[in-house]
Amino acid sequence: MTSLLKISAVAGAAALLTLTAPADDAHAVAYDISWTGASGYSLTGQFSFNDALIGTGVIDESDLDSLTLAGFQGATQVGSWDYLVDGLSGGAFLNFNFNTTTEMFTVGGSAASPAGQQWNVSVCGVTSFGFGFFSGTTQGLCLDGGDPVGLILTSNSTLQASLVQDIPEAAALGLFGLGLAGLGVAGLGKTSARRKTA
Repeated sequence: MTSLLKISAVAGAAALLTLTAPADDAHAVAYDISWTGASGYSLTGQFSFNDALIGTGVIDESDLDSLTLAGFQGATQVGSWDYLVDGLSGGAFLNFNFNTTTEMFTVGGSAASPAGQQWNVSVCGVTSFGFGFFSGTTQGLCLDGGDPVGLILTSNSTLQASLVQDIPEAAALGLFGLGLAGLGVAGLGKTSARRKTA
């Protein structure tokens, strides 16, 4: 029992020291992407950036650590793209605008503007290659040089982001809980020992 108490106390102290140590500024935060268009088309994906940018307003493509997309028609995947792995397709652009304060994408302007989205897209059906998404006056998917698909009016935008994680902070909270539990066990052991000697 004495060994268990020592281990618990050490774990508790280590956890509390970790919690009070200087914070590392390079934490990544991730968001899931979802979009539903017409004719059964949809988009899922994920992006991440430094969590120091949370609450600072709109970020753009230069602030991203990662961006991945996958498009579907019903249950059938029609395309995918990973910005870090694939880079931009020939002639395509990346215009990414996300408000870290409201946790919403900016939409309503042209696809190439600060109020639009242009993810691995040039001009659908003309010079597009690969797979991408755009939000201008309409929202839709581009598929390997074909005409845009799944088109909906941007006034009916379904483009959403939902917070997935901020890994280092979650780990710190778990470690803090472990530390409190360890100190609690150590405290119970001391109380028990006092009762035996009384």
